[in-house]
Amino acid sequence: MTTGLEAGSLRLHSGAPWWLLQDGLADISAPVREPIDVAIIGAGITGALIAANLATEGARVAVFDRRTPATGSTAVSTGLLQYEIDRSLSDLIDLIGEEAAVTAYRWSWDAIDRLAGIAATLPESAGFERMPSLYLASRRSHRKDLDREQETRERVGLGSERLTRQEVLAQYGVPGHGALRTDQAGVVDPVALTRGLLSRAIGCGATLQGRTAVHDLTRSGSRFVLETERGDVRADQVVFAMGYEVPPRVLPDRVKLHSTFALVTEPADHLGAWDSQCLLWETNRPYTYVRPVSGGRLICGGEDFPFKNPDARDALLAPRARRLEHRLSKLLPGIRLRTEFTWSGTFAETRDSLPLIGPSRELHGAFVALGYGGNGITFGAIAADILCCLLRGRHPPRDIRMFDPAR
Repeated sequence: MTTGLEAGSLRLHSGAPWWLLQDGLADISAPVREPIDVAIIGAGITGALIAANLATEGARVAVFDRRTPATGSTAVSTGLLQYEIDRSLSDLIDLIGEEAAVTAYRWSWDAIDRLAGIAATLPESAGFERMPSLYLASRRSHRKDLDREQETRERVGLGSERLTRQEVLAQYGVPGHGALRTDQAGVVDPVALTRGLLSRAIGCGATLQGRTAVHDLTRSGSRFVLETERGDVRADQVVFAMGYEVPPRVLPDRVKLHSTFALVTEPADHLGAWDSQCLLWETNRPYTYVRPVSGGRLICGGEDFPFKNPDARDALLAPRARRLEHRLSKLLPGIRLRTEFTWSGTFAETRDSLPLIGPSRELHGAFVALGYGGNGITFGAIAADILCCLLRGRHPPRDIRMFDPAR
């Protein structure tokens, strides 16, 4: 049954993830006091990471969102944190060259540690937990791909452990054809993390304007003028952290949209040999992934499909959820699991599976922070570090050309 709740790129069904139901921030922290240095459009996880970074450095920041903060796609993110992107390091090297590919992976590797450090300094942990990631070979023919990927990672110093089929079954009770295991991974409550970051930014002087749409953006001299329903706001710089909802004049359409599906199980009595030891994802494309959450529940997601429109996407929810249930029973055989919540959503993906971070070539003085693909939270942390440097007149610590929105 559809609840009728629209969450930006997602429409929730049969209830909602429990973290969406918790008390949140007030929609408006205070009136915007001009002039401001940076206006951030989007109060999801990426906007919150950027706002907290900038505000703690003393920048005058205002964050705007046409919804209640953290109730867009952030609210139904499944909260996986992985340094691996949707395209393997080996394949990415073939596509963009070794230096750029390895640098992108190192940014992503470091983002896990960055998020761990952030969560540790919040009043509450935001549900952050380090957890190994197991990348399963779905088919026998995929074992060579895993061997190649493992050799590539070892050569460039991004470690993982190659496990045989027998080792995976003995240690985790998961059937397959071998796997790569890495400890550089984790999980988080995305809404709690977003709210904690926004609270930190407000505590450092930032302004939060939830349920405040930005209707238009113009230039007046050296500043931007944001036309909002609460009045005009002037800012020296603007960051768009709106996902695929970013206006075309800021970023021409160069992504593909996909529908995706997820479910949450009821608490399980037992989880077998796996017993929440790790994240699971697989070499099949589109891949299925599984992560544990508190109370013996599991989240399972995947079954991605090209996006047409919200109604067509939502019509696929029931059959796609059944396919996820079937795949989950194959990944964790012998465990009795019952689905409690399901939802569908939409995400954007670039050709190389890397985010778009940096200045907009189409709108001078504006920046974009768009963590497209399956690593939105990790990419958001990368965007926060890069844009904090660029907006404050510093050079990022390593090359960022592979994230250039105009690439």
